[in-house]
Amino acid sequence: MSLTRRILGICVVPLLAIVLFQTFSTTAPRSIQNAVQPYLSKLPFGLSIPEPVPPPSETPLIVTAMMEWSHVEKIASVAVALAELGYPITFITARIFQSQISTLHPNIHFSPMQGPDDKMTEEEKKTLESLPSEEQAMYLMKVVLVDRMDAGHDTLQAHFEQFRQTYGHDKPLISLFDCTLTGHHPILLGAPGIRPDASIGINLHPLTLNSNDTFPFEMGQAPHQGPDKVEVHQKAYADIAQASSGAYDAWWDKLKELGAVQESYPSILQGMNQYPDYLLTMGAPEFEFPRTDLRPNVRYFGAFKKVGNKGDGQVPSWWDDIAKAKQEGKKIVLVSQGTLEANFEELTLPTLDVLKDRSDVLVIATFAVMEPQEVPGLVIPDNARVAKFVPFDVLLPLVCRALVTPKVSLLTHDRSTCWFLTADMELFNTVCVLVCHWWLLAQGKTKR
Repeated sequence: MSLTRRILGICVVPLLAIVLFQTFSTTAPRSIQNAVQPYLSKLPFGLSIPEPVPPPSETPLIVTAMMEWSHVEKIASVAVALAELGYPITFITARIFQSQISTLHPNIHFSPMQGPDDKMTEEEKKTLESLPSEEQAMYLMKVVLVDRMDAGHDTLQAHFEQFRQTYGHDKPLISLFDCTLTGHHPILLGAPGIRPDASIGINLHPLTLNSNDTFPFEMGQAPHQGPDKVEVHQKAYADIAQASSGAYDAWWDKLKELGAVQESYPSILQGMNQYPDYLLTMGAPEFEFPRTDLRPNVRYFGAFKKVGNKGDGQVPSWWDDIAKAKQEGKKIVLVSQGTLEANFEELTLPTLDVLKDRSDVLVIATFAVMEPQEVPGLVIPDNARVAKFVPFDVLLPLVCRALVTPKVSLLTHDRSTCWFLTADMELFNTVCVLVCHWWLLAQGKTKR
């Protein structure tokens, strides 16, 4: 392990814990150095942040988002907050989102991901629609997380190489990436190529790390209590791994193909939260069941104000029906399974059926991965409205109940609809600043 990584591992985790409790005010901001210096001065090995502090404008960042709007908009919020602090940012994602990213901030430069312009080609979408519902989620996982790994890896390596050609080793190479972007995984597992000085994972979902203390997040089940809790929980993880073995085998084969050869590999979901040097996760600890075995370097950052719009925030043609229903005293219910849970017979279709006779309810159903007319077995009741996509930032304030698969990014979609969470911008800034400082220290370019 390099000196840089050892120092980061020793210092950054406790520093982040302290910074999490600092008050962030846009009118009277506290400097990072003021926030952490009192703690640093008490460390037995006498480390301190060296002077002078390199300005953000001299610290280029590479930010990468999964090629899906619900991910892009969250990562974009982080990028904008960092850009407003002065960081020059290269933002990498699917070409389909170029117009949205290019207009976010003058400090943000859009760069397209290699491969298809969207996460799925038209042919792949047709294949998905033709599959039985119970096979769709597995196919989607394989296409997005396995087949796109090459393009993500090649894109990042091209940018890392360009960074080194431009700056050599005079600046630290810092990569902030969406944890679901598996193209970043090979280099973190030892594949040939350029590894960033710091890889900072941004997690938009409940933690996907295996734990002796909890069930897998997708089960939505409270932890088992009793002396056999470890065995019960681990069996649940093993059962899910067995059910997903086809996708996992393909993922492991792809890692080996790209040169990331290991004696053993974890599951895809475990790897997403395990591989980054540091894991910054959306939401708050109270959204998770307690864990005694959580990996180091995990910090929660709350929720950022939404930025940008997909399709300029267009709403479906039936949008005015929501206002009419609310005027009539009806309850608005949202049902959505996100992008990976493509078997609509598990939640969406049963919900539409159960509520079809409720005259006091208007159900809004979104399908994300396909148009409503392409959903097998869909029967639209009179009290339901359906669409592939609805902007949640305008929909959620109108909703009384939301039936959704576990997804922190939905719960924290916008601070206007999740008022108890605020973004800890100091956390992101602290990580970037400290990475720079300890990198300089390891390079012998400054003093302790």
